[in-house]
Amino acid sequence: MGTTKKRNHYLPRAYLRGFCDRQGLLWSFDRRSKEYRRLPPDSAAVEKEFYIVKDATGRKSNAIEDWLAQCENAAIPVIRKIESDCPQISEPERHVLARFIALLRLRTTVFNAEMEEILDHYARTLGDLLFSDENSAREFIAQLPGNGADLPSERIESWVSMWKAGQCTLKIHREYIIHLMFQRADSFAEELFAMNWSILRSHQKTAFIISDLPWSILSVDPAASTDFGFSDIFLPHVRTIVPLTRRTAVMLEVRSPGVSRVRFGRVPRDFNRTVNRTIADNSHRFVFSNSDALLRRLVKATGIDRIDRPVRLYADREGWIKPDASQIIGITVQGFNSRP
Repeated sequence: MGTTKKRNHYLPRAYLRGFCDRQGLLWSFDRRSKEYRRLPPDSAAVEKEFYIVKDATGRKSNAIEDWLAQCENAAIPVIRKIESDCPQISEPERHVLARFIALLRLRTTVFNAEMEEILDHYARTLGDLLFSDENSAREFIAQLPGNGADLPSERIESWVSMWKAGQCTLKIHREYIIHLMFQRADSFAEELFAMNWSILRSHQKTAFIISDLPWSILSVDPAASTDFGFSDIFLPHVRTIVPLTRRTAVMLEVRSPGVSRVRFGRVPRDFNRTVNRTIADNSHRFVFSNSDALLRRLVKATGIDRIDRPVRLYADREGWIKPDASQIIGITVQGFNSRP
């Protein structure tokens, strides 16, 4: 069995390199600690065993981390091609890039935090049903791995009482969120592929930045809400900009009749600034740039050193991110976690 890959990057290292300075280093701002740091891509956007799952034997597996690496290895040459001012991108290349862009939303710590909040709500609702009485609780616990069916009535009765008193919680595994990422990646990528694409170059006097949520979602309608969820990127007045390197980005918008699917152009300086400010403002914790001066200007302009980003919960069309009860039951294999 291979060694478990403990350091998992929620933004690919090869992707991060596209935002480094001339010395190959990133400038980083941490919203939590308020610290500025200069660090190599290997040390940025990394979490311990963030994509590690257990296989059928219960052993830790690198399967998801390896799958993500395959997606990255396919997309990075396309990004480098765009970076080299190539005026064309083929449909197969755009398919590859669409999946990479989709994963830049689904693989992040921000997506994980959003899903934890949503699933916690579902777990509380489900728990109220499952632990309404001893018979319901026993039926539920019998479905879990282990010896749940053999638990004495006194133990189950105690758990029902603890649940009703708010003294215990159902645990949602990180593995379920990983499963959701894997399950939704291709369908989300297909939706992105079907949109109109514009390959953008940054203004000569500035650069694109990224964060732990490297999407900038803008509205061309001044009267529209600026709190955007997953499905809102498909509204006609919304433009989604995803930086690919410090010099290039992709803009996605709903397809319009008579408009070419892929266009190329350079952005005005004000537009570049707006994209960067939105990315900084929507960051969960970290913002990355090739320039210390640019990063400090953005922190000052957005005030992200004074304001924490709340987890934003979005209603989604057609239950896109809503699991059903059986999925939550299946992933709740550790039963209860008692509160201190």
